[in-house]
Amino acid sequence: MRTDDNGDGFFDHPGQTIFDAWLPIMVRNTLGETLDGFELKQIWLNAGYQTRNPRLEEHPSAGTLVLYYALRNSRSLTGVPHHHDLFGDTSPDKVVRQSLSEAVAAAAKVFRTPMEQWLTPAVEQVFFDTNANRIPMTSPGLSFRLPLYANRGAMNFMAAYGEDQDSPLVRYVNPPGIQGRLAPGERAEDNPLLTNHLEAYQNHELLRTYLNREMVEANSLDGQVIRLDIPGDRPKL
Repeated sequence: MRTDDNGDGFFDHPGQTIFDAWLPIMVRNTLGETLDGFELKQIWLNAGYQTRNPRLEEHPSAGTLVLYYALRNSRSLTGVPHHHDLFGDTSPDKVVRQSLSEAVAAAAKVFRTPMEQWLTPAVEQVFFDTNANRIPMTSPGLSFRLPLYANRGAMNFMAAYGEDQDSPLVRYVNPPGIQGRLAPGERAEDNPLLTNHLEAYQNHELLRTYLNREMVEANSLDGQVIRLDIPGDRPKL
């Protein structure tokens, strides 16, 4: 898992480093020859996660998806049989082991330390002032960071009925906060609404949404909602 529970800025287990080294090698050893001469070959051979401040959710690459289903197909676990055997006369398990050996050898040359020290720097979660197309989204230069990239988009939302249909339940988190910009001359540290969702997002929590005027007014200041949660009432995702 891509966790950093001790907060040292590195993923916790060398297995993450080894997996990140193994996956692109495994994709190459499975698809490489099949894609020879294909103009977009390198795109299909890409695999694994980005390592520096992603702006979009990350998804498995095309090559990773093909590899996954090729492995499932080799074990008759997919409902759509493949008409091309990507492993040829070689056992898929042998390709896995061979690729793992290559990955470990490559990592050993990079780290030159005992394997338990092969730790990859953790990827931060950054909330930029522009979107993926570099279009401004908030005040220039206004960005925020969390120590670990969550890979679950910006806003998470859940709606459900309570015990009866007159009791809807709505919870969400929309980091960094419910106010997306600074007023002219305003400082970030003086605006409590600017980052009031960061903690909940980092802890994989959802905040309560108030659904009637009385609840909104009871939790507002100068017409702006400042509390979107109740202590002890934060469900985990």
